[in-house]
Amino acid sequence: MTTTTIGILGTGHLASYTVAGLRNKSGSINIILSPRNSTIAKGLAENYNCEIATSNQQVVDRSNYILLAVRPHQLDDLLEGLTFQSSALIISAIAGISIDQLKSYSNLKNSNIVRTLINVSAEVNVGPVPLFPDNRQAGQLLANLGTLIVFDDESAFEIAIVHGCMHGWIYFWLDEMVTWTIQQGLNPEQAEKMIKQTVQGALDLSDQKNLTLKEIGSSIATTGTYTLSGLQELNSGHSIKAWSNSMQSVLKKLK
Repeated sequence: MTTTTIGILGTGHLASYTVAGLRNKSGSINIILSPRNSTIAKGLAENYNCEIATSNQQVVDRSNYILLAVRPHQLDDLLEGLTFQSSALIISAIAGISIDQLKSYSNLKNSNIVRTLINVSAEVNVGPVPLFPDNRQAGQLLANLGTLIVFDDESAFEIAIVHGCMHGWIYFWLDEMVTWTIQQGLNPEQAEKMIKQTVQGALDLSDQKNLTLKEIGSSIATTGTYTLSGLQELNSGHSIKAWSNSMQSVLKKLK
């Protein structure tokens, strides 16, 4: 049986929560880290039983899975001078860089490449983990980090990437709701518990109901209710539409 060894090129925040999520699920996966960002690499090696390579080429040479975990503007420098084995599976977590763009690099033109997006919530093994294109080996590995969602079209995958930004925005919305609740007189523990459980309850209910999200909301925000009154206030300020507008602006930048 072949040992699973994942090499991570780029040791930053993405690497940190990816390593944590993988280790939560499996102690048998070998994880080799790029020496880039020695402080983070050292912490991951100590806390999650990872090995720090002496060079990026050593990461590549010893891994059957290679995660590209740098920002787009760092890709040229990362790939310069590296030689990839054709048998290795390249998993790109670089937003906005297509597979065709990756294959335009001479050292990746013959590589087997898939794309993913790894959210911060992967640290605790929850949240969506998009994959394009379908690949059994990549899917088995990435499913350790959350709920795998496979896309057969790269443009659809790009839309999924935008949700990674939405994930980050949600915390600011939750914080606003918690802050307001505290200002009304609840203590911080009560406020945070109320907000989190309200959101969790809505998600759990939506999973149980054979209705669309809008149908559930409409069944609650009926004529004469305070829920409808508050919803009308949100809509008058375009507060709900602002979320999809923000999503569209990010998608435009990705394209």
